Amino acid sequence: FLRGFNIGGAARWRAEPTIGYGVTTNSEGAVLLDIGRPYRGEPELYFDAVIGYRGKLKAFGGFNYRLQLNVRNLLNENDVIPVQALTTGEIAKVATVEPRVIVLSFSVNL
Repeated sequence: FLRGFNIGGAARWRAEPTIGYGVTTNSEGAVLLDIGRPYRGEPELYFDAVIGYRGKLKAFGGFNYRLQLNVRNLLNENDVIPVQALTTGEIAKVATVEPRVIVLSFSVNL
């Protein structure tokens, strides 16, 4: 009875990005970026899911059809993500994640 059904999913992960660097002063008094002291953002992990069914429309001449439900960002993670830091380590710019997106699609093969 499960013939024609399909399920699936995905995990999307991104390691913590470098969002800025600290500073250091050299012997001549110049302020320089200290690449040995990076400021890191947060790692990101999101889950997606899909469920679908494939069948035939016998009433309309036997056309093949597909009905599918895709859910992106399944757990609706919507935390603020730091994307840029000042040289003091304070967060200068943030971004947000696209909220949960649900797409229902129906297609017919002639």
